[in-house]
Amino acid sequence: MRLILVQTVKTFVCVSLLFGLLVGVSFLVVPAEPASDILDTRIAEASIYSTQTKYLSFTRGALVAPRPRVLVMGASNANVGLRPFEIQTDVPCASVSNLAVGNANVTEIRQIVDLVHDVQSPDARSQNTFVFGTWFGLFSDSRDRWPNSSRDPPETDMEAELYRYGFYYRAADRPQPRLSAAWLPIEGILIRPFIATEVVARQLTDGLRGYFFVRRPKRTDAEREAVHFGEEDRREATTYWYNLMGRKDDISADEFTSLENLIDRLLDAHEKVVVVDLPLPKWNQKVSVYDSKYRQRLPGLLKKFAGREGFAFSDLSGLSTDDDEYSDEVHPKPHLAKLWAEHVGKTAKSVACPVVNSALAGQAGKKQ
Repeated sequence: MRLILVQTVKTFVCVSLLFGLLVGVSFLVVPAEPASDILDTRIAEASIYSTQTKYLSFTRGALVAPRPRVLVMGASNANVGLRPFEIQTDVPCASVSNLAVGNANVTEIRQIVDLVHDVQSPDARSQNTFVFGTWFGLFSDSRDRWPNSSRDPPETDMEAELYRYGFYYRAADRPQPRLSAAWLPIEGILIRPFIATEVVARQLTDGLRGYFFVRRPKRTDAEREAVHFGEEDRREATTYWYNLMGRKDDISADEFTSLENLIDRLLDAHEKVVVVDLPLPKWNQKVSVYDSKYRQRLPGLLKKFAGREGFAFSDLSGLSTDDDEYSDEVHPKPHLAKLWAEHVGKTAKSVACPVVNSALAGQAGKKQ
């Protein structure tokens, strides 16, 4: 019995040392990113995490400190159009992060909000300002957005990532962590050898994957400014969204109600909310039945929360909707994205920086 115990201890020590060596090698192969309390899912692909959902899973601990924060939520057009460094200029009192995830619907956005709350104290939560970039694409039923999921309701991309390494388990209402948020840095270290291996494998096979699988190359800002989205591109995009919305003639009422409930919950908890109406190019507004359905429902949502403390609306529909201002069916070109961010920054400041706003108003009064 003693011999078995000794062998078990030796094996454990050897395995631990080997794993520690692998962790050390992973830091050499893929160095750690500089510490920051500002997150931006747009840099996820260039990080060790590679995907936006994995990036959020393991970096959200940066949001733990109680301080005023502006957190941009939405899909890829919010990610591309509402750049945190552009918004930051107009919001001096708070740090601005962009947590938007491509192809997200409201269900997935709600899950990301919950993940943020998981790492925050009540004091930290009360200093959040959530900026929701809304448009018809957020209101797709999860069964249509993730039709290949074997579960009911379907797993979102965010859920699938949380379950991947066993740190979360399925519960009736939402994914639940097995450990407290204090363990998040340890969890990140434990998976580092695995995701570092994935990074190296992708780098080594990038050429082959690009050869065998047709992928749209990632565009630079200069390329996005110059691109022309032609008629064939538009037809393909229209078909793509028709399929993604479940081939239905309306947006999901349940997803719209889910957004209303989420906003209500945040405001009741004394968090602040800015709803941003993200415009589309004129051609897409004309051909998409979903955009008109979204715009029919939006006034009801705004009326419900009008006058609520901590709520604001940023209407971007007055900014350009010219077709040439967009690089595709939803994403603004960089020069237009800058205008979006400036407009949203001013609105976010009005709710996120009440003390700063009051001080400026007082100074203006004295000058008069």
